[in-house]
Amino acid sequence: MSDTLQDGAVYPAPGPSPIATAAFPLELNVLDHYTLIVEDAAAVARFHEEVLGFKSLRIQEVNAGSAPDGEYDMLNHVMQIPGTSKRVMVITEGLTDDSIFRRYMRENGPGVHHVAYEVDDLDKCLSLLHENNIKTTSDQVLKDPLTGLRQVFIDRAHSGYFVELIERTEQAA
Repeated sequence: MSDTLQDGAVYPAPGPSPIATAAFPLELNVLDHYTLIVEDAAAVARFHEEVLGFKSLRIQEVNAGSAPDGEYDMLNHVMQIPGTSKRVMVITEGLTDDSIFRRYMRENGPGVHHVAYEVDDLDKCLSLLHENNIKTTSDQVLKDPLTGLRQVFIDRAHSGYFVELIERTEQAA
């Protein structure tokens, strides 16, 4: 059973989980980061810095695949969450009409794209998810090209946003 909300997305209905098994809950460690997708990353970053006390750590231009070599289709403002030294929020803006981020925002509007949690054994988590028919965006563990961290995204159909599970390696600390 599910509910369709005003935005047209279908979210699970409240109540007992149809996937409750001895394998769950997954063993999550700490919240690592969350990512917003917005129209104007600089303006949203400025608000978080000036009003909410976030600290700007870096700005990254990235080619996630829709821009020609040497050009960028994504802009990230990486912001330190107040009261923490290691937790961040990433504010993402699609820079080209064909970027996955601009397409996502056109379809879903601005807001939280994903929340990321560290796990100790990503391969085990992915196996448990697939064994229990929990949809992920890929059938295998992916490696982030910027940071080297290993990652899997649980499809947003389960929670209304993507959940990223990450395993940091020594080079992706």
